[in-house]
Amino acid sequence: MKPSQFVIAVFDDWNAVEGLLASLGADKIGRFGAVLHTRTDQPPMPVESWLLQNMTELHFAASRRRVRCTAGSFAAQLAMRSAGGARDLAHALRGWVSAEQAKMLQWHVESGRLVLWLQPSRLEDFDTVCARMVQASPHVVELSDAQFNH
Repeated sequence: MKPSQFVIAVFDDWNAVEGLLASLGADKIGRFGAVLHTRTDQPPMPVESWLLQNMTELHFAASRRRVRCTAGSFAAQLAMRSAGGARDLAHALRGWVSAEQAKMLQWHVESGRLVLWLQPSRLEDFDTVCARMVQASPHVVELSDAQFNH
């Protein structure tokens, strides 16, 4: 695993995301990650993960719906890309994932799904995090070499 490698998975509901995060535990989740979505419902309470506590709205000129992202480095980088002219989520994600992956992730978000990005805490946790995300996600698990300003 590269030091900046993230694992990305798509989920249908908050309970699936919360279940995965609980099964991984804070020691494997790491400090850098995010959940992207366009949903108006809130995660179930009590929220056990810092990933789900604060949301920020992202505005993209060509997007039909506002994208929400858990606050942090990832959201800040997406907001900068939006302000810099990225017209939609797919364009903002380019460079972190391929253009095809970015379009697919935008489609999932616009379809009401939840996109979870995680950077495992330690190199030795990468395989465990990947395996659990593959088991938990009914849609897709991808990798990203995103560089964020932590």
